[in-house]
Amino acid sequence: MSNFIKISLILFLGIFSMNTLSASTPDDGKYRIVFQQPRTFDGLLQLAKSQNRPIFIDFYADWCIPCKRMEKQVLGHEGVAAYMNMHFINVKLNTQHSLGRELSKKYNIRFLPTVLFISPKGEVILKKASSLGVVEFMQLAQNASYKFDTNHRYVASSAPVQRTYTPARTYYRPVARQTAPSPWKLAR
Repeated sequence: MSNFIKISLILFLGIFSMNTLSASTPDDGKYRIVFQQPRTFDGLLQLAKSQNRPIFIDFYADWCIPCKRMEKQVLGHEGVAAYMNMHFINVKLNTQHSLGRELSKKYNIRFLPTVLFISPKGEVILKKASSLGVVEFMQLAQNASYKFDTNHRYVASSAPVQRTYTPARTYYRPVARQTAPSPWKLAR
C-alpha cells in the first residue's frame, strides 16, 4: 500500500508540474511584447533612466474597437514584439484608470488609440493618434529609437553614437502621369 501512495503522489506532482508549465506560456506560442505595470510615473522614469532606454506608452480604452484591432494585429506581431522589447520600456495604459488618466491629461491625449514615445526625462519623442498597421508602426518605432539615440543617449566617451540600423523612411518619387484624350470631347 505504501508503494501505491508513493507512485500516485509522483504521478500527481508530474501532471501538476506539466500543467503549470504549459499555463505560463501563451497558447499560440507567439513572442509577445512585455508590458511593464508601473504604479507611478516617477517609478517608470526611474526604470527608463536605469536602463537608458526610451518609453513606449500605448493608450487605450476598453470600449475602443480600433485599440483592440491594433493590439491584436500590430502589437501581437512577433517582429514588432521583438523590436519593442529590445529597444523600449513598454507600457500599456487604460485611459479610464488612475495612472492612464493622469498621463493622458499630462500629454494631452484626446484620441484613441494613441502611441507615445517619451525619453527617460519625460520629454515627448514622438506621438501618433491613430490606428496603425505593422509597417507604419515599425517606421514610427524606428524613427523614435533613432531620435532617442541621436538626442538623448548619454555615452561615457566623447565619441559620437554609431547608428546600427537605417531609419525607416520611405521616399516616394512622383510618377509622370500619362493623360489620355477625354472620350467626352467631340472631334471637329
